[in-house]
Amino acid sequence: MESGNSFLSSLYKEKVETQNTLDNIMKAVEQGVVNNTTNKRMIELESKLEDIVRQIIIEKSKTNFKLTKEDILTYLNDALKLEPQLLINYIVNQIILFDDKMQIYFNSPTIKTTNENKIPFSTKIYKLPYIIQNKPQPEMIDILVEFYI
Repeated sequence: MESGNSFLSSLYKEKVETQNTLDNIMKAVEQGVVNNTTNKRMIELESKLEDIVRQIIIEKSKTNFKLTKEDILTYLNDALKLEPQLLINYIVNQIILFDDKMQIYFNSPTIKTTNENKIPFSTKIYKLPYIIQNKPQPEMIDILVEFYI
């Protein structure tokens, strides 16, 4: 984790340096120093800045999703002390049903996330009853269940 933080800080430093160089080129352009070399260098620096910002986002996302065993155990132990319906509401965020699969989204014990950036942690096929109208016995079908945190 220490190396991740130092890498992230080096990315921030590189971003500042690149932005300063880009600002200096812009000052030169404003003073009328415009040629193919300044234009080419400005385009290179803008591209480099975009790459650095992308790397910063990636590194930040790596640190945002690290859960320790203790975090998860504390979260679940707190949930076990609740009433059954409260327990379900505390742990399960959302269940989405499709014709051929089910997605279960769990609440995270340490971070607030949206469904767009949830992390899948398990996928399994279960045999579940499928009720067909006017049939006395439900059929058992395979349903893919995806678990997210």
